[in-house]
Amino acid sequence: MPGGGFSLDEYDIEILNAHSDTNFRTPVEIAKKLNIPYSIVCDNKAFPKIREEFDEHKIFNLGKDDFVDFLEDEFKVCCKKIPELEAAKGKPQKTMVILQSLKDEEIKDSTKIKDLANFIKKNLLL
Repeated sequence: MPGGGFSLDEYDIEILNAHSDTNFRTPVEIAKKLNIPYSIVCDNKAFPKIREEFDEHKIFNLGKDDFVDFLEDEFKVCCKKIPELEAAKGKPQKTMVILQSLKDEEIKDSTKIKDLANFIKKNLLL
């Protein structure tokens, strides 16, 4: 996330995949019990369910129906230049192809990524 304004590695921030719209409870409970700061980054599909269960100040909604839609919309120009993207099977593979192809200079222009970086700084870098 250097293109977003800081390095996750520098602050020992880990990203966990919930693997669905509803698997947030266990990681959040573990983080709370261990007094580990946490935040949830979700899409529009998951947001209504998550908002009912967790503190809204800890949730960042990407504003699209899923993460790959967010990436394809936010980085349209980059995605058009990725030949492997059409061959990618399924959303997890598409997501990885896009993320591995993005360059810091492409990320730095994304307002949504900057908003996410500021959200992470505010919520996790106490």
